[in-house]
Amino acid sequence: MFGRVIIGFCIILTVIGAVYVAAYAGFLIGLTRADPYPSFMLNYQLKAPGTYAQAERAFGEFVGDTFPIGSDAKQAVALITSQGFHIVSSTSVDFQLLWTRHAGPCDERYSIAIRQSEGGSIVEATGRLNPVCL
Repeated sequence: MFGRVIIGFCIILTVIGAVYVAAYAGFLIGLTRADPYPSFMLNYQLKAPGTYAQAERAFGEFVGDTFPIGSDAKQAVALITSQGFHIVSSTSVDFQLLWTRHAGPCDERYSIAIRQSEGGSIVEATGRLNPVCL
């Protein structure tokens, strides 16, 4: 009888240990995994600097270079939204777009603001990166 209790206790401990190891492994994988960038951001990904302070500055420059003044605002918004960004707010002359990327222990919130003229060309395009880390 005592042998059965010991065997049952060992089985319970083994199952609890296996569940703990699986949960811990899942947690570690989540800390190291990063979502891929949208395809229009591949140039940014290749030049992405090492610190968030540098990345915040680089993303603003990337948006300005990718969506230059005078280009078509509707095409830019269509491209950005087709790649996973969501329109947060819009008016007849202004679009605010947002995409959240999971990157290890952080979430990176990429925000793009596009202001257009009455003719539909871009007057201003700005980008902002806001990291939110554990």
